[in-house]
Amino acid sequence: MNIPFPLLSAALLFWGWRVDHPLSAVVMALLLEGSRFISWRWHPADRELYRVSDLGALILVGLVLYSQITGERTLNSVLNEMQIFPLAFFPLMLAQAYTGRGDYPLSGLFYAMRAQSPNERLAIRLDYPFFSICLLSATVSAEPSLWYYPASALLIAIALWLQRPRRYSPSLWVLLMLLVALLTEQTQNGILFINQTLGEILSEWAAQSFQGEPDPYQQNTVIGSIGRIKLRERILFRVDQPAPWTVPLYLREGSYDRLLGNTWHSSSATLRTLQISEPVGHWQLLDNAPEKATLTIHQHFTKTAALIPSPQGAVRIEGLPALTLGVNPYGVIKASDLADFASYRIFYNKENSFDAPPSATDKIIPVRERPALAKIVAQLQLAGLPEHQVLELLYRFFNDNFRYSLILTNKGNTDTPISRFLLENRVGHCEYFATASVLLLREVGIPARYVVGYSVQEKEGTRRIVRARHAHAWASAYLDGVWQDVDNTPSTWATIDEENAPYWSALTDLWSRMWFAIDQYKHSNEPQATWPWILLAAVLSGIMIWRIFRGTSIQKKSTAIDLAQQSNSQSPFSEIEAHLTRQGWDRGIGEPLGVWLRRIGHSELFSLLALHYRDRYDPLGLSPDEKQCLVDGVAAWLNSKGVAAHKRPGAAG
Repeated sequence: MNIPFPLLSAALLFWGWRVDHPLSAVVMALLLEGSRFISWRWHPADRELYRVSDLGALILVGLVLYSQITGERTLNSVLNEMQIFPLAFFPLMLAQAYTGRGDYPLSGLFYAMRAQSPNERLAIRLDYPFFSICLLSATVSAEPSLWYYPASALLIAIALWLQRPRRYSPSLWVLLMLLVALLTEQTQNGILFINQTLGEILSEWAAQSFQGEPDPYQQNTVIGSIGRIKLRERILFRVDQPAPWTVPLYLREGSYDRLLGNTWHSSSATLRTLQISEPVGHWQLLDNAPEKATLTIHQHFTKTAALIPSPQGAVRIEGLPALTLGVNPYGVIKASDLADFASYRIFYNKENSFDAPPSATDKIIPVRERPALAKIVAQLQLAGLPEHQVLELLYRFFNDNFRYSLILTNKGNTDTPISRFLLENRVGHCEYFATASVLLLREVGIPARYVVGYSVQEKEGTRRIVRARHAHAWASAYLDGVWQDVDNTPSTWATIDEENAPYWSALTDLWSRMWFAIDQYKHSNEPQATWPWILLAAVLSGIMIWRIFRGTSIQKKSTAIDLAQQSNSQSPFSEIEAHLTRQGWDRGIGEPLGVWLRRIGHSELFSLLALHYRDRYDPLGLSPDEKQCLVDGVAAWLNSKGVAAHKRPGAAG
């Protein structure tokens, strides 16, 4: 199939707009358009076109290697490389445009076909495949656009218009195309919904099934990546706290002091194992420390080892069923050999902590980040200010000049993602804000660490719930002789995350509440009665038995009715079909009756065929007079051929 070069050029320009390569797209479109005005043509043998194919393959491999070696690794790196497909296939399209033959040998695309005989040459036109590659590559873009779907639908509609059957009216074709476009948009939304749901389920399953034990020494980030961060709605645990509530309440799982690339590390390589105390499940984290507050966490554990979420200044834990409990100098608590569910209390005092005092690593700044940090410190005039004033200025700086977003673009001209975040785009998620806060605090001489955990905000009755999307990152600064939480992420982040929550979360929450009640019941210390479970099993068994026997009865009855109807429902026209088949006019598999009758020269039967179709497929069926007309017509035609029609129930005579 041939496609006009202007349409191919439009597809190229559309691709260039979407992937931010407009200059490349314009040059490629001009080269294609030039073939319409240049009379010169190349007449190569197929073996010479093989070199063009090899050139395209080398371009593809070279661009992929270049992006992997010089570019930053991203979560979507494989998909991002699809953007360069038109560049790799363009030499083949250009060769077709400037050859006298106007097509391209399949053997140039598949190495296995290059050994075939020249007499067996197979060739295709690359117009529509290249058009499709441009549209497909245009889909791989981190920048959302309201114009993407209308523009792509218009290009596809034009391409299909050029190949439309001429026997149909243009208005009908346009109407059907609009209908297809609307249905396709809804289908696309449905596919995106299914893809997102399956992605979240598979990610959840992979995280629970294949992820190793939690690592208190390293925390990977998605800083520098592009794409949209997917949030999960699953409820991880519930929190009870005596009034008044601390909102937001920060529960940390990990704390780190060294930034290498885009990954935070902990300098401490050992966990100090605590002594088991009585009663079982009680753990003393810090000796001889006053306890000023308490909270209770109800948590289901999917692994036998887990990092325990805890507030700053945790002193003691009660009711945590673990065989071993380890802590590191950064306030991280790791439990091993856990039960599957626990309701444990944490006593804490933010003025006391088992966190180690600051060391030299708490002031280290990566060399590549120093220029951007120095600019911000100079801009805000932070040098020499009191520590608490520095915190206040940084908080206002981030909240007034930055925006929280789950869509990562990583665009900019500076060297590192953090410098681009601070000096150029000023858009990011909590990992950007936390990392930038830690480095800026260190730049003015305040020891700081990177902390990950959860921000507890959402209510569920009298308690709070913590979802996977409540995972958060913030800084910890050493002020007045104690480590303090410092969160400079704009306060709108929780609202934005909540707005992106799927509408079915109410159902998953109901499921979670049910299992939470079951877990509480199973692990309660009160005697458990068995009669409710016996009663429930009896009721469910009774319902199942009733459904089985009821279904069998209906099935037998419906089968009898179907057989009775089938014996009287055969159309009279089937006698004509049987007669023609006996005469040697076999009907092809799947061949419509009308096509078959026209092929064998019996168009005179079309009026009877119309009645037959109405009798078989019209929900209203035929009237008694029309039914009799069909019976009489079939009998008359068969009699004209010397064949007697079968006597049918209800027929006249």
